Amino acid sequence: MATKRGGGKKVTPKAKPKAASRTAPAGPSGSKTAKSSRAVKPAAGARPAERRAPGEAAPRPVPPAPKAAPRQAPPAPPSPRPEARPVGASRVARPARSRPAPPPSLFERAKALRDLIEESKLTAADPWKYTAKARAWAGRAQGIVDEIAKSQDGSELEQKVKALRTEIEGDVDFQEARRRA
Repeated sequence: MATKRGGGKKVTPKAKPKAASRTAPAGPSGSKTAKSSRAVKPAAGARPAERRAPGEAAPRPVPPAPKAAPRQAPPAPPSPRPEARPVGASRVARPARSRPAPPPSLFERAKALRDLIEESKLTAADPWKYTAKARAWAGRAQGIVDEIAKSQDGSELEQKVKALRTEIEGDVDFQEARRRA
């Protein structure tokens, strides 16, 4: 059996002495702004400065260790195939299958042709010669667009659009303007 020393008195830690005020004592002028001559304490946990002989080089810092690559999650197990549904069971919504876009309407094709003519005016190699032709084509294309907007008879107007397109695409100046765009 161990006995306590000190006659059974409780041992309490001694209180630390209070630190002196951090401000400098008042100087002869009565100002307290004078700097203290005390040394700056290093931050907690900082290593003390190593002393070396004069002319000895400081040791090189050790580079940090490379980080490990992040772990990838293991692949998910294959899901079991759904069994046959009973008749009348609700169906789970599935994403719509991508269908090819419907062909552009006659109106859209005529507007695209008119816009193509207008753009080609800006990129023509010889704008003085080409602009007159392009202005005539743009007028015809705008007339076709207006006719399509007014009437629903597509067969005759479709022939006009095709004829204008073949005329324009067969022109050497138009082809050159499209290449420069």
